[in-house]
Amino acid sequence: MRYRVGPVAEGRSAPGQPGVGQGAEETPRGQRPPRQAALQRSSGLKPRPVITEAVRAHAARELPELARRYLKIGRRLALETGLVKADWAALHKFRIRSKRMRYTLELFEPVYGGGLSRLLSSLKRVQDVLGEINDCQTVLHMKAIRSEKRVQSWLKERRTRLLAEFHRIWQQDFNDEAASNWVALLRDQAAARPVVVDAESAAKTAEGIGSGAHVAEAGTNGNKK
Repeated sequence: MRYRVGPVAEGRSAPGQPGVGQGAEETPRGQRPPRQAALQRSSGLKPRPVITEAVRAHAARELPELARRYLKIGRRLALETGLVKADWAALHKFRIRSKRMRYTLELFEPVYGGGLSRLLSSLKRVQDVLGEINDCQTVLHMKAIRSEKRVQSWLKERRTRLLAEFHRIWQQDFNDEAASNWVALLRDQAAARPVVVDAESAAKTAEGIGSGAHVAEAGTNGNKK
């Protein structure tokens, strides 16, 4: 038997749940009521970001160096990786680094006031194409595919096309001139943004941003997901 589940009317509790005057607990101070929280999530609203001098200085100091290391690895892969014989394991690790780099920059995005949108889009393209390459590589190693010559041939051709796409994206969006511009943007635009002072919220924001930078650093030096 199927039951239709719908919202409970205001002022009336669901069966088996405490309602008005039946021991319903009040929302703790400082927390949004469940209904308000759900509405905020569904509407895509985000709390106003807090930018302080410490957060801005941290971004201007740490992100350019993270970007330099990331771009150096990507440049080497784009130059050294051939279209026929490629280091698939290295490309897989770089996909993970790309994801972590993008997530870290997204965490710092309020510091740059929208200035990172193009860089984030380019990182997403790199991450996506490397993800598809890894999918092809994974399927090629499945036992069920080893005897399927036509499928293997198709996967290898697709993998080669995707690798060429990675080269194209890198040369277009991360060539030497573009790489220098990205590093300069991460350094200079962070230093030029206005400061919003809110001591309590700033402490929480700085703590989260610091954690994000450490995650990206781990992704650059290691190969853990």
